[in-house]
Amino acid sequence: MRKKFTSIIAVFMSVLVSLSSGIGCNKKEAGEKIDHTKTQLFVNHYDGGVGHEWLNSSETGRDGIKQAFEKLYADYQGENGKVGVQVIVNNHKSDGNAIYNQLKDTTEEIFFTSGSKYFDMVSSDYLLDISDVYTQVNTDGKTVESKMTEEQKEYYKVNNAYYALPHYESFFGINYNVNIFNEEEFFFEKGGAPSEFCDFVQNNNDDACEGEFEGYSYTDLDGDLSAGPDGLYGTFDDGQAATYEEFFVLCAQMVEQGVVPFIWSGGMAGSYLEGFMSAFRSAYEGREQLRLAYDFDGWTGFEPYATHLVKFDTEGNILFNEDGTVQLREPTLISNATGYEMYSSAGYYYAAEFLSRILSNSDNYSSNATNAHSHTDAQVDFVLSEFDTRYSKDKKQIAMFVEGNYWENEARDYGAFKRLSNYKKTVNDVAYGRMAFPKVSESEIGKKQTIAEAQQSNAFISKNIPAHKVELAKAFLKFCYTDQNLAEFTAVTGVTKSLDYEVGADKVDRLTPFAKSFIETKKNSDVVYMVSNNIIYKVGQTNFTSAYFSTDSYQWGSRQMLDTGASAEELLKGIMRKHSKSSWESSYRNYI
Repeated sequence: MRKKFTSIIAVFMSVLVSLSSGIGCNKKEAGEKIDHTKTQLFVNHYDGGVGHEWLNSSETGRDGIKQAFEKLYADYQGENGKVGVQVIVNNHKSDGNAIYNQLKDTTEEIFFTSGSKYFDMVSSDYLLDISDVYTQVNTDGKTVESKMTEEQKEYYKVNNAYYALPHYESFFGINYNVNIFNEEEFFFEKGGAPSEFCDFVQNNNDDACEGEFEGYSYTDLDGDLSAGPDGLYGTFDDGQAATYEEFFVLCAQMVEQGVVPFIWSGGMAGSYLEGFMSAFRSAYEGREQLRLAYDFDGWTGFEPYATHLVKFDTEGNILFNEDGTVQLREPTLISNATGYEMYSSAGYYYAAEFLSRILSNSDNYSSNATNAHSHTDAQVDFVLSEFDTRYSKDKKQIAMFVEGNYWENEARDYGAFKRLSNYKKTVNDVAYGRMAFPKVSESEIGKKQTIAEAQQSNAFISKNIPAHKVELAKAFLKFCYTDQNLAEFTAVTGVTKSLDYEVGADKVDRLTPFAKSFIETKKNSDVVYMVSNNIIYKVGQTNFTSAYFSTDSYQWGSRQMLDTGASAEELLKGIMRKHSKSSWESSYRNYI
Protein backbone atom coordinates (compact mmCIF):
# COMPACT_ATOMS: atom_id res chain seq x y z
CA MET A 1 0.00 0.00 0.00
CA ARG A 2 1.29 3.42 -0.86
CA LYS A 3 0.83 6.87 0.62
CA LYS A 4 0.44 9.97 -1.47
CA PHE A 5 0.96 13.48 -0.27
CA THR A 6 0.71 16.83 -1.99
CA SER A 7 3.76 18.99 -1.50
CA ILE A 8 2.41 21.81 0.66
CA ILE A 9 5.15 21.75 3.29
CA ALA A 10 7.74 24.50 3.06
CA VAL A 11 11.22 23.10 2.48
CA PHE A 12 13.76 24.29 5.02
CA MET A 13 16.18 26.95 3.78
CA SER A 14 18.72 28.29 5.27
CA VAL A 15 37.29 13.28 8.14
CA LEU A 16 38.17 13.11 10.52
CA VAL A 17 37.51 11.58 13.89
CA SER A 18 39.33 12.81 16.98
CA LEU A 19 40.37 9.85 19.07
CA SER A 20 41.48 9.43 22.64
CA SER A 21 45.20 9.17 23.34
CA GLY A 22 47.16 7.07 25.80
CA ILE A 23 49.34 4.54 24.07
CA GLY A 24 50.50 1.27 25.52
CA CYS A 25 53.90 0.23 24.23
CA ASN A 26 54.88 -2.24 26.93
CA LYS A 27 54.80 -5.73 25.43
CA LYS A 28 53.30 -7.13 28.64
CA GLU A 29 50.15 -5.07 28.01
CA ALA A 30 49.30 -7.30 25.08
CA GLY A 31 47.90 -9.80 27.57
CA GLU A 32 49.47 -12.91 26.04
CA LYS A 33 52.26 -14.81 27.72
CA ILE A 34 55.40 -14.99 25.61
CA ASP A 35 56.42 -18.45 24.43
CA HIS A 36 60.22 -18.29 24.47
CA THR A 37 60.51 -21.37 22.25
CA LYS A 38 59.09 -19.34 19.33
CA THR A 39 60.00 -16.18 17.44
CA GLN A 40 57.78 -13.24 18.36
CA LEU A 41 56.37 -10.54 16.10
CA PHE A 42 55.05 -7.58 18.10
CA VAL A 43 52.07 -5.87 16.45
CA ASN A 44 50.76 -2.43 17.40
CA HIS A 45 47.11 -2.26 16.34
CA TYR A 46 44.64 0.64 16.36
CA ASP A 47 41.52 -1.00 17.77
CA GLY A 48 38.99 1.55 16.51
CA GLY A 49 36.47 1.36 13.71
CA VAL A 50 37.46 -2.09 12.43
CA GLY A 51 37.94 -3.68 15.84
CA HIS A 52 40.50 -6.44 16.40
CA GLU A 53 38.57 -9.58 15.57
CA TRP A 54 39.99 -9.69 12.04
CA LEU A 55 43.51 -9.76 13.47
CA ASN A 56 43.53 -11.50 16.80
CA SER A 57 40.66 -13.95 17.05
CA SER A 58 37.06 -14.51 16.10
CA GLU A 59 34.07 -15.02 18.37
CA THR A 60 32.64 -17.19 15.60
CA GLY A 61 35.51 -19.65 15.94
CA ARG A 62 37.30 -18.60 12.76
CA ASP A 63 41.01 -17.82 12.91
CA GLY A 64 42.13 -14.24 12.82
CA ILE A 65 45.18 -13.25 10.75
CA LYS A 66 47.34 -13.88 13.82
CA GLN A 67 46.21 -17.47 14.29
CA ALA A 68 46.29 -18.27 10.56
CA PHE A 69 49.83 -16.91 10.19
CA GLU A 70 51.05 -18.79 13.29
CA LYS A 71 49.68 -22.04 11.85
CA LEU A 72 51.23 -21.38 8.45
CA TYR A 73 54.62 -20.70 10.06
CA ALA A 74 54.45 -23.44 12.70
CA ASP A 75 57.76 -24.89 11.44
CA TYR A 76 59.57 -21.55 11.05
CA GLN A 77 63.22 -21.86 12.09
CA GLY A 78 64.20 -18.83 14.18
CA GLU A 79 67.35 -17.83 15.99
CA ASN A 80 68.82 -19.96 18.78
CA GLY A 81 66.89 -23.06 17.77
CA LYS A 82 63.43 -21.51 18.12
CA VAL A 83 60.64 -23.14 16.12
CA GLY A 84 57.39 -21.43 15.17
CA VAL A 85 56.06 -17.90 15.33
CA GLN A 86 54.01 -16.10 17.97
CA VAL A 87 52.25 -12.87 16.97
CA ILE A 88 51.74 -10.64 20.02
CA VAL A 89 49.06 -7.99 19.45
CA ASN A 90 48.77 -4.75 21.41
CA ASN A 91 45.31 -3.26 20.81
CA HIS A 92 44.86 0.41 21.68
CA LYS A 93 43.07 3.59 20.64
CA SER A 94 46.00 5.97 20.14
CA ASP A 95 45.93 8.52 17.34
CA GLY A 96 48.51 9.20 14.65
CA ASN A 97 50.39 11.82 16.65
CA ALA A 98 50.90 9.40 19.55
CA ILE A 99 52.14 6.71 17.17
CA TYR A 100 54.53 9.14 15.49
CA ASN A 101 56.00 10.20 18.82
CA GLN A 102 56.44 6.58 19.85
CA LEU A 103 58.21 5.37 16.72
CA LYS A 104 61.67 6.75 17.48
CA ASP A 105 62.18 4.41 20.43
CA THR A 106 59.55 1.74 19.85
CA THR A 107 60.17 -1.94 20.49
CA GLU A 108 56.99 -2.88 18.64
CA GLU A 109 57.56 -3.95 15.07
CA ILE A 110 54.46 -4.02 12.85
CA PHE A 111 51.85 -1.26 12.95
CA PHE A 112 48.23 -0.93 11.80
CA THR A 113 47.28 2.68 12.43
CA SER A 114 44.69 5.39 12.00
CA GLY A 115 45.59 9.00 11.21
CA SER A 116 49.24 8.29 10.49
CA LYS A 117 51.60 11.02 9.35
CA TYR A 118 53.18 9.23 6.41
CA PHE A 119 55.62 11.79 5.02
CA ASP A 120 56.70 12.87 8.50
CA MET A 121 57.43 9.26 9.46
CA VAL A 122 59.42 8.67 6.28
CA SER A 123 61.41 11.90 6.55
CA SER A 124 62.19 11.09 10.20
CA ASP A 125 63.57 7.72 9.06
CA TYR A 126 61.19 5.78 11.31
CA LEU A 127 59.90 3.28 8.73
CA LEU A 128 61.43 0.23 7.10
CA ASP A 129 61.66 0.07 3.31
CA ILE A 130 59.03 -2.52 2.30
CA SER A 131 59.29 -2.15 -1.48
CA ASP A 132 59.61 -5.91 -1.92
CA VAL A 133 56.28 -6.41 -0.10
CA TYR A 134 54.78 -4.32 -2.91
CA THR A 135 56.56 -5.86 -5.85
CA GLN A 136 57.03 -9.56 -5.07
CA VAL A 137 54.36 -11.91 -6.36
CA ASN A 138 52.24 -13.06 -3.44
CA THR A 139 50.67 -16.47 -2.83
CA ASP A 140 47.55 -15.29 -4.67
CA GLY A 141 49.63 -14.85 -7.84
CA LYS A 142 49.48 -11.05 -7.66
CA THR A 143 51.60 -8.21 -6.33
CA VAL A 144 50.23 -5.73 -3.81
CA GLU A 145 51.30 -2.97 -6.20
CA SER A 146 48.94 -4.32 -8.85
CA LYS A 147 45.98 -3.80 -6.52
CA MET A 148 46.57 -0.06 -6.11
CA THR A 149 45.72 2.99 -8.19
CA GLU A 150 48.42 5.03 -9.92
CA GLU A 151 47.86 7.95 -7.55
CA GLN A 152 48.29 5.65 -4.54
CA LYS A 153 51.54 4.26 -5.94
CA GLU A 154 52.85 7.76 -6.65
CA TYR A 155 51.99 8.82 -3.12
CA TYR A 156 53.46 5.87 -1.24
CA LYS A 157 56.66 5.76 -3.31
CA VAL A 158 59.20 8.16 -1.75
CA ASN A 159 62.67 8.37 -3.29
CA ASN A 160 61.81 5.29 -5.33
CA ALA A 161 60.89 3.17 -2.30
CA TYR A 162 57.68 2.17 -0.48
CA TYR A 163 57.37 2.48 3.30
CA ALA A 164 53.70 1.79 4.14
CA LEU A 165 50.57 0.10 2.85
CA PRO A 166 47.02 1.46 2.88
CA HIS A 167 44.87 -0.08 5.61
CA TYR A 168 41.09 0.34 6.05
CA GLU A 169 38.90 2.89 4.29
CA SER A 170 36.85 5.52 6.06
CA PHE A 171 33.89 7.22 4.36
CA PHE A 172 31.40 9.48 6.10
CA GLY A 173 27.83 9.80 4.93
CA ILE A 174 24.19 9.11 5.73
CA ASN A 175 23.39 5.70 7.18
CA TYR A 176 19.69 4.88 7.36
CA ASN A 177 17.45 2.37 9.09
CA VAL A 178 16.00 0.26 6.29
CA ASN A 179 13.23 -1.14 8.49
CA ILE A 180 11.96 2.29 9.50
CA PHE A 181 12.14 3.55 5.91
CA ASN A 182 10.21 0.51 4.78
CA GLU A 183 7.56 0.45 7.52
CA GLU A 184 6.93 4.20 7.37
CA GLU A 185 7.18 4.28 3.55
CA PHE A 186 9.99 6.81 3.22
CA PHE A 187 11.06 5.68 -0.25
CA PHE A 188 10.02 7.87 -3.18
CA GLU A 189 7.56 6.27 -5.53
CA LYS A 190 8.11 6.23 -9.26
CA GLY A 191 6.69 9.49 -10.50
CA GLY A 192 6.47 10.72 -6.92
CA ALA A 193 9.22 13.35 -7.03
CA PRO A 194 10.02 16.23 -9.42
CA SER A 195 13.25 14.59 -10.61
CA GLU A 196 11.24 11.83 -12.26
CA PHE A 197 10.30 14.27 -14.99
CA CYS A 198 13.76 15.69 -15.75
CA ASP A 199 15.30 15.17 -19.17
CA PHE A 200 17.88 12.66 -17.96
CA VAL A 201 15.32 10.24 -16.56
CA GLN A 202 13.06 10.60 -19.60
CA ASN A 203 15.90 9.91 -22.01
CA ASN A 204 17.65 7.07 -20.18
CA ASN A 205 14.85 4.76 -19.13
CA ASP A 206 12.57 2.95 -21.54
CA ASP A 207 9.82 2.97 -18.93
CA ALA A 208 10.33 6.52 -17.70
CA CYS A 209 7.37 8.21 -16.04
CA GLU A 210 5.06 10.23 -18.23
CA GLY A 211 2.75 13.13 -17.51
CA GLU A 212 3.10 16.02 -15.11
CA PHE A 213 4.25 16.05 -11.52
CA GLU A 214 1.21 15.98 -9.26
CA GLY A 215 2.75 15.84 -5.79
CA TYR A 216 5.20 13.88 -3.69
CA SER A 217 4.30 10.27 -3.05
CA TYR A 218 6.04 7.51 -1.16
CA THR A 219 6.10 3.74 -0.95
CA ASP A 220 7.88 0.78 0.63
CA LEU A 221 10.45 -1.53 -0.93
CA ASP A 222 7.73 -3.62 -2.54
CA GLY A 223 6.43 -0.60 -4.41
CA ASP A 224 7.41 0.94 -7.72
CA LEU A 225 10.49 3.01 -6.77
CA SER A 226 11.81 6.25 -8.22
CA ALA A 227 15.10 6.32 -10.11
CA GLY A 228 17.10 8.13 -7.40
CA PRO A 229 20.18 10.36 -7.88
CA ASP A 230 21.67 8.28 -10.69
CA GLY A 231 18.48 8.71 -12.76
CA LEU A 232 18.31 5.02 -13.63
CA TYR A 233 15.75 2.44 -12.57
CA GLY A 234 16.83 -0.90 -11.12
CA THR A 235 20.03 0.38 -9.49
CA PHE A 236 21.44 0.78 -5.97
CA ASP A 237 19.79 4.12 -5.16
CA ASP A 238 16.21 3.54 -6.30
CA GLY A 239 13.63 5.25 -4.09
CA GLN A 240 16.10 7.69 -2.57
CA ALA A 241 15.96 11.48 -2.79
CA ALA A 242 17.52 12.61 -6.06
CA THR A 243 18.10 16.25 -5.09
CA TYR A 244 18.65 18.40 -2.01
CA GLU A 245 15.12 19.73 -2.41
CA GLU A 246 13.60 16.25 -2.42
CA PHE A 247 15.70 15.23 0.58
CA PHE A 248 14.37 18.04 2.75
CA VAL A 249 10.81 17.38 1.65
CA LEU A 250 11.46 13.83 2.89
CA CYS A 251 12.77 15.17 6.21
CA ALA A 252 9.57 17.20 6.60
CA GLN A 253 7.57 14.07 5.85
CA MET A 254 9.47 12.19 8.58
CA VAL A 255 8.76 14.92 11.10
CA GLU A 256 5.09 14.93 10.15
CA GLN A 257 4.93 11.17 10.74
CA GLY A 258 6.61 11.45 14.14
CA VAL A 259 10.09 10.23 13.18
CA VAL A 260 13.32 12.10 13.98
CA PRO A 261 15.35 12.35 10.75
CA PHE A 262 18.92 12.54 12.18
CA ILE A 263 21.29 11.78 15.00
CA TRP A 264 25.08 12.25 15.28
CA SER A 265 27.56 12.36 18.13
CA GLY A 266 26.98 15.63 19.96
CA GLY A 267 30.27 15.29 21.82
CA MET A 268 32.20 14.92 18.58
CA ALA A 269 29.93 17.05 16.42
CA GLY A 270 32.74 19.30 15.14
CA SER A 271 34.86 16.56 13.59
CA TYR A 272 31.96 14.26 12.67
CA LEU A 273 29.91 16.93 10.92
CA GLU A 274 33.12 18.11 9.27
CA GLY A 275 33.54 14.65 7.79
CA PHE A 276 29.89 14.76 6.79
CA MET A 277 30.28 18.07 4.93
CA SER A 278 33.51 16.86 3.33
CA ALA A 279 31.63 13.87 1.94
CA PHE A 280 29.00 16.15 0.40
CA ARG A 281 31.71 18.40 -1.00
CA SER A 282 33.35 15.38 -2.68
CA ALA A 283 30.02 14.19 -4.06
CA TYR A 284 29.49 17.53 -5.80
CA GLU A 285 33.04 18.23 -7.00
CA GLY A 286 33.64 15.00 -8.86
CA ARG A 287 36.93 13.20 -9.26
CA GLU A 288 38.93 15.74 -11.28
CA GLN A 289 37.88 18.92 -9.49
CA LEU A 290 38.35 17.32 -6.07
CA ARG A 291 41.80 16.07 -6.98
CA LEU A 292 42.77 19.50 -8.28
CA ALA A 293 42.18 20.86 -4.76
CA TYR A 294 45.23 19.02 -3.41
CA ASP A 295 47.27 18.27 -6.55
CA PHE A 296 47.46 21.79 -7.90
CA ASP A 297 49.71 21.45 -10.92
CA GLY A 298 47.51 18.80 -12.43
CA TRP A 299 48.58 15.46 -13.81
CA THR A 300 49.10 13.70 -17.09
CA GLY A 301 46.04 13.92 -19.32
CA PHE A 302 44.26 16.64 -17.35
CA GLU A 303 44.33 20.38 -17.87
CA PRO A 304 44.37 21.97 -14.39
CA TYR A 305 41.40 24.30 -14.77
CA ALA A 306 39.00 24.86 -11.87
CA THR A 307 35.42 24.91 -13.14
CA HIS A 308 33.47 25.15 -9.85
CA LEU A 309 34.73 28.45 -8.41
CA VAL A 310 31.99 30.66 -6.99
CA LYS A 311 31.26 34.02 -8.59
CA PHE A 312 30.82 37.10 -6.36
CA ASP A 313 29.45 40.58 -7.02
CA THR A 314 31.47 43.77 -6.45
CA GLU A 315 30.39 43.84 -2.79
CA GLY A 316 31.60 40.30 -2.16
CA ASN A 317 28.23 38.56 -2.16
CA ILE A 318 27.62 35.24 -3.88
CA LEU A 319 25.75 35.50 -7.16
CA PHE A 320 22.96 33.00 -7.70
CA ASN A 321 21.11 31.65 -10.73
CA GLU A 322 17.32 31.74 -10.98
CA ASP A 323 17.09 28.10 -9.83
CA GLY A 324 19.00 28.89 -6.62
CA THR A 325 22.31 27.37 -7.70
CA VAL A 326 25.45 29.51 -7.41
CA GLN A 327 26.92 31.22 -10.42
CA LEU A 328 30.35 29.95 -11.40
CA ARG A 329 33.41 31.78 -12.67
CA GLU A 330 35.01 31.07 -15.99
CA PRO A 331 37.45 28.12 -15.89
CA THR A 332 40.51 29.22 -13.90
CA LEU A 333 44.03 27.85 -14.35
CA ILE A 334 45.36 26.36 -11.10
CA SER A 335 49.02 25.92 -10.17
CA ASN A 336 51.04 25.60 -6.97
CA ALA A 337 51.05 29.40 -6.88
CA THR A 338 47.26 29.71 -7.10
CA GLY A 339 46.08 26.69 -5.12
CA TYR A 340 44.26 28.98 -2.69
CA GLU A 341 41.66 29.59 -5.41
CA MET A 342 40.28 26.10 -4.79
CA TYR A 343 38.92 27.23 -1.41
CA SER A 344 36.26 29.27 -3.23
CA SER A 345 34.83 26.16 -4.88
CA ALA A 346 31.06 25.71 -4.86
CA GLY A 347 31.55 22.30 -3.23
CA TYR A 348 32.23 24.04 0.07
CA TYR A 349 29.10 26.14 -0.27
CA TYR A 350 26.75 23.31 -1.22
CA ALA A 351 28.02 21.00 1.55
CA ALA A 352 27.58 23.77 4.12
CA GLU A 353 24.15 24.58 2.72
CA PHE A 354 23.05 20.97 3.20
CA LEU A 355 24.13 20.97 6.85
CA SER A 356 22.64 24.43 7.39
CA ARG A 357 19.25 23.20 6.18
CA ILE A 358 19.38 20.29 8.64
CA LEU A 359 20.28 22.64 11.50
CA SER A 360 17.65 25.22 10.55
CA ASN A 361 14.92 23.17 12.25
CA SER A 362 15.57 21.40 15.56
CA ASP A 363 12.91 18.84 14.65
CA ASN A 364 15.40 17.49 12.11
CA TYR A 365 17.74 16.05 14.70
CA SER A 366 17.79 14.39 18.11
CA SER A 367 18.36 16.62 21.13
CA ASN A 368 21.26 14.29 22.00
CA ALA A 369 23.05 15.60 18.90
CA THR A 370 23.64 18.89 20.70
CA ASN A 371 25.02 17.62 24.02
CA ALA A 372 28.08 15.63 25.15
CA HIS A 373 26.73 12.40 23.66
CA SER A 374 29.60 10.16 22.47
CA HIS A 375 29.66 8.37 19.12
CA THR A 376 28.91 5.06 20.86
CA ASP A 377 25.98 6.66 22.73
CA ALA A 378 24.67 7.89 19.38
CA GLN A 379 24.96 4.36 18.00
CA VAL A 380 22.86 3.07 20.90
CA ASP A 381 20.22 5.74 20.25
CA PHE A 382 20.09 4.99 16.54
CA VAL A 383 19.89 1.22 16.95
CA LEU A 384 17.55 0.98 19.93
CA SER A 385 15.14 3.79 19.05
CA GLU A 386 13.59 1.42 16.50
CA PHE A 387 12.35 -0.73 19.39
CA ASP A 388 12.32 1.68 22.33
CA THR A 389 11.61 5.33 21.57
CA ARG A 390 13.00 6.45 24.94
CA TYR A 391 16.36 6.54 23.15
CA SER A 392 15.51 9.60 21.07
CA LYS A 393 14.15 13.12 21.25
CA ASP A 394 10.47 13.29 22.20
CA LYS A 395 10.35 9.48 22.35
CA LYS A 396 10.50 8.92 18.60
CA GLN A 397 12.31 6.59 16.24
CA ILE A 398 15.47 7.88 14.50
CA ALA A 399 15.72 7.30 10.76
CA MET A 400 19.27 8.37 9.83
CA PHE A 401 22.73 8.47 11.40
CA VAL A 402 25.76 10.62 10.48
CA GLU A 403 28.76 8.28 10.82
CA GLY A 404 31.55 6.45 9.02
CA ASN A 405 31.17 3.21 7.11
CA TYR A 406 32.78 1.38 10.05
CA TRP A 407 30.05 2.22 12.58
CA GLU A 408 28.51 -1.26 12.78
CA ASN A 409 31.83 -2.67 14.00
CA GLU A 410 31.84 -0.22 16.87
CA ALA A 411 28.18 -0.88 17.61
CA ARG A 412 29.04 -4.56 17.96
CA ASP A 413 32.22 -4.04 19.99
CA TYR A 414 30.83 -1.36 22.31
CA GLY A 415 27.47 -2.87 23.08
CA ALA A 416 24.71 -1.30 20.99
CA PHE A 417 23.85 -4.56 19.28
CA LYS A 418 24.24 -6.60 22.47
CA ARG A 419 21.48 -4.50 24.04
CA LEU A 420 19.04 -5.70 21.39
CA SER A 421 18.54 -8.76 23.58
CA ASN A 422 16.66 -6.51 26.04
CA TYR A 423 13.91 -6.41 23.41
CA LYS A 424 14.21 -10.07 22.42
CA LYS A 425 15.93 -8.98 19.20
CA THR A 426 19.23 -9.86 17.53
CA VAL A 427 21.34 -8.37 14.76
CA ASN A 428 19.26 -10.45 12.36
CA ASP A 429 16.27 -8.25 13.17
CA VAL A 430 17.91 -4.97 12.13
CA ALA A 431 18.94 -3.70 8.73
CA TYR A 432 20.76 -0.53 7.69
CA GLY A 433 21.88 0.99 4.40
CA ARG A 434 24.23 3.66 3.07
CA MET A 435 22.32 6.42 1.31
CA ALA A 436 23.44 7.81 -2.03
CA PHE A 437 24.27 11.52 -2.00
CA PRO A 438 21.44 13.66 -3.40
CA LYS A 439 22.37 16.11 -6.14
CA VAL A 440 22.39 19.87 -5.65
CA SER A 441 19.90 20.28 -8.51
CA GLU A 442 18.09 18.27 -11.16
CA SER A 443 20.72 19.23 -13.74
CA GLU A 444 23.24 17.08 -11.81
CA ILE A 445 21.09 13.93 -11.87
CA GLY A 446 22.80 11.08 -13.68
CA LYS A 447 26.36 12.12 -12.84
CA LYS A 448 28.27 9.34 -11.11
CA GLN A 449 28.75 10.13 -7.45
CA THR A 450 32.23 10.66 -6.01
CA ILE A 451 33.39 9.45 -2.61
CA ALA A 452 36.77 10.39 -1.15
CA GLU A 453 39.16 8.71 1.27
CA ALA A 454 42.08 10.56 2.91
CA GLN A 455 44.31 7.47 3.08
CA GLN A 456 45.26 8.10 6.69
CA SER A 457 45.04 4.50 7.86
CA ASN A 458 48.26 2.61 7.12
CA ALA A 459 50.28 -0.52 7.85
CA PHE A 460 54.07 -0.42 8.15
CA ILE A 461 57.14 -1.89 9.87
CA SER A 462 59.26 0.07 12.32
CA LYS A 463 62.88 0.57 11.29
CA ASN A 464 63.82 -0.48 14.85
CA ILE A 465 62.87 -4.09 14.14
CA PRO A 466 65.75 -6.52 14.80
CA ALA A 467 67.49 -7.48 11.56
CA HIS A 468 66.80 -11.19 11.99
CA LYS A 469 63.03 -10.56 11.98
CA VAL A 470 62.79 -8.26 8.95
CA GLU A 471 61.88 -10.94 6.42
CA LEU A 472 59.40 -12.56 8.81
CA ALA A 473 57.65 -9.24 9.38
CA LYS A 474 57.46 -8.62 5.64
CA ALA A 475 56.01 -12.10 5.19
CA PHE A 476 53.33 -11.23 7.71
CA LEU A 477 52.36 -8.07 5.81
CA LYS A 478 52.28 -9.95 2.51
CA PHE A 479 50.05 -12.56 4.15
CA CYS A 480 47.63 -9.84 5.28
CA TYR A 481 47.41 -8.44 1.74
CA THR A 482 46.56 -11.55 -0.27
CA ASP A 483 43.18 -11.42 -2.00
CA GLN A 484 41.93 -14.14 0.34
CA ASN A 485 42.85 -12.29 3.50
CA LEU A 486 41.73 -8.89 2.20
CA ALA A 487 38.33 -10.44 1.51
CA GLU A 488 38.36 -12.12 4.93
CA PHE A 489 39.10 -8.74 6.53
CA THR A 490 35.98 -7.33 4.88
CA ALA A 491 33.89 -10.38 5.78
CA VAL A 492 34.81 -9.96 9.45
CA THR A 493 34.69 -6.16 9.71
CA GLY A 494 32.25 -5.17 6.98
CA VAL A 495 34.83 -2.54 6.00
CA THR A 496 36.82 -2.37 2.78
CA LYS A 497 40.55 -1.85 2.40
CA SER A 498 42.00 0.67 -0.04
CA LEU A 499 42.95 -1.92 -2.66
CA ASP A 500 41.38 -3.67 -5.62
CA TYR A 501 40.03 -7.09 -4.61
CA GLU A 502 36.79 -9.01 -4.78
CA VAL A 503 34.73 -10.27 -1.86
CA GLY A 504 33.60 -13.68 -3.07
CA ALA A 505 30.09 -15.08 -2.69
CA ASP A 506 31.14 -17.25 0.27
CA LYS A 507 32.18 -14.13 2.19
CA VAL A 508 29.41 -11.86 0.95
CA ASP A 509 26.94 -14.17 2.68
CA ARG A 510 28.61 -13.23 5.99
CA LEU A 511 28.14 -9.49 5.47
CA THR A 512 25.41 -7.44 7.11
CA PRO A 513 22.86 -5.62 4.93
CA PHE A 514 24.70 -2.38 5.68
CA ALA A 515 28.08 -3.77 4.59
CA LYS A 516 26.52 -5.07 1.39
CA SER A 517 24.87 -1.72 0.82
CA PHE A 518 28.12 0.16 1.28
CA ILE A 519 30.06 -2.14 -1.05
CA GLU A 520 27.35 -1.68 -3.67
CA THR A 521 27.54 2.09 -3.18
CA LYS A 522 31.32 2.02 -3.61
CA LYS A 523 31.01 0.00 -6.81
CA ASN A 524 28.71 2.65 -8.21
CA SER A 525 30.97 5.57 -7.25
CA ASP A 526 34.16 7.20 -8.39
CA VAL A 527 36.54 6.60 -5.49
CA VAL A 528 39.18 9.29 -4.93
CA TYR A 529 42.13 8.67 -2.65
CA MET A 530 43.13 12.14 -1.51
CA VAL A 531 46.89 11.65 -1.80
CA SER A 532 49.49 13.39 -3.91
CA ASN A 533 53.20 13.64 -4.55
CA ASN A 534 52.86 17.38 -5.10
CA ILE A 535 55.33 19.27 -2.91
CA ILE A 536 52.60 21.56 -1.54
CA TYR A 537 50.63 18.52 -0.41
CA LYS A 538 53.71 16.94 1.16
CA VAL A 539 54.71 19.94 3.27
CA GLY A 540 51.12 20.81 4.24
CA GLN A 541 49.56 17.34 4.33
CA THR A 542 47.43 17.88 7.44
CA ASN A 543 45.87 20.96 5.81
CA PHE A 544 44.43 18.77 3.07
CA THR A 545 43.49 15.67 5.06
CA SER A 546 41.64 17.21 8.03
CA ALA A 547 39.61 20.30 8.95
CA TYR A 548 38.65 20.88 5.33
CA PHE A 549 36.13 23.55 6.37
CA SER A 550 38.36 25.44 8.83
CA THR A 551 37.62 29.15 8.83
CA ASP A 552 39.38 32.25 10.13
CA SER A 553 37.42 31.79 13.36
CA TYR A 554 37.03 28.04 13.89
CA GLN A 555 39.07 24.89 13.34
CA TRP A 556 35.85 23.09 12.46
CA GLY A 557 33.48 25.04 10.23
CA SER A 558 30.66 22.78 11.37
CA ARG A 559 31.30 23.89 14.94
CA GLN A 560 30.94 27.50 13.85
CA MET A 561 27.58 26.68 12.30
CA LEU A 562 26.45 24.93 15.48
CA ASP A 563 27.68 27.70 17.79
CA THR A 564 26.75 30.80 15.83
CA GLY A 565 24.18 29.73 13.26
CA ALA A 566 26.56 30.80 10.47
CA SER A 567 25.08 30.45 7.00
CA ALA A 568 26.67 28.55 4.13
CA GLU A 569 27.74 31.84 2.55
CA GLU A 570 29.30 33.07 5.80
CA LEU A 571 31.15 29.78 6.14
CA LEU A 572 32.51 29.94 2.60
CA LYS A 573 33.77 33.49 3.15
CA GLY A 574 35.46 32.41 6.40
CA ILE A 575 37.17 29.53 4.59
CA MET A 576 38.39 31.91 1.89
CA ARG A 577 39.77 34.36 4.49
CA LYS A 578 41.55 31.49 6.28
CA HIS A 579 43.12 30.32 3.01
CA SER A 580 43.73 33.70 1.39
CA LYS A 581 46.31 34.47 -1.27
CA SER A 582 48.62 36.11 1.30
CA SER A 583 48.29 33.16 3.70
CA TRP A 584 49.01 30.71 0.89
CA GLU A 585 52.08 32.62 -0.28
CA SER A 586 53.36 32.87 3.29
CA SER A 587 52.90 29.15 3.97
CA TYR A 588 54.29 27.84 0.68
CA ARG A 589 56.59 30.63 -0.53
CA ASN A 590 59.49 28.18 -0.97
CA TYR A 591 57.47 25.93 -3.24
CA ILE A 592 55.57 28.23 -5.61
